[in-house]
Amino acid sequence: MKAVPPSLRLRPGGFPARPQGHIRLACALIAAGLWLLAPCAVFALSDREFTVAPMAGASWFDKKLDFNGEASFGFRFGMEADRRFSVLMDYTQVDPARKTTGKSARVSSLRALGQCRLLTGSFRPYLMGGFGGVLFNFDDANDAAGGSASAGAGVEYAAWKRTKIFAEYSAAFYRMRSVTYSSTGSVLSTGERTTDALQSVAAGISVGF
Repeated sequence: MKAVPPSLRLRPGGFPARPQGHIRLACALIAAGLWLLAPCAVFALSDREFTVAPMAGASWFDKKLDFNGEASFGFRFGMEADRRFSVLMDYTQVDPARKTTGKSARVSSLRALGQCRLLTGSFRPYLMGGFGGVLFNFDDANDAAGGSASAGAGVEYAAWKRTKIFAEYSAAFYRMRSVTYSSTGSVLSTGERTTDALQSVAAGISVGF
């Protein structure tokens, strides 16, 4: 049987490993994204299009978390600065289970993204990148959260005047490490800080207004 992931390992007779996600950092990054979006909305011209898009897809995780890949869902809001550039804010959720124990978790991600279309016709490949936060709610360990940096690529098709169909791949990179404590609160071990990725594919329909 595989051990519980190092970052969340439980020791017999001891406390669970302290999660190393920086909740304050994640909140600060999300607030910064909202702050960046606010002036864009204030100064947006009347001909700029705002969009909303439901999304569905699949996500998979670093091996140390011992998670199965699982279906994901979410939604996205955006504003088109012009035909080539857009500012996006999206939320996704996935509920994976441990491969060895079957214990479930809920993983939520919130991101502020910039999108650059490489072509501006009906068929539009694009690149995107930005910052956000990832929250892990575990059934078998303490919860954890942290800031993330995201990058991805996709393609959208302008099916109708204000409706677009898109599909994309993205990865959210975050930092974590293991700290395990004894029953008296003493540090038993501290692991190396590593960079891990939450990878996903998604498709959706974007409607403008």
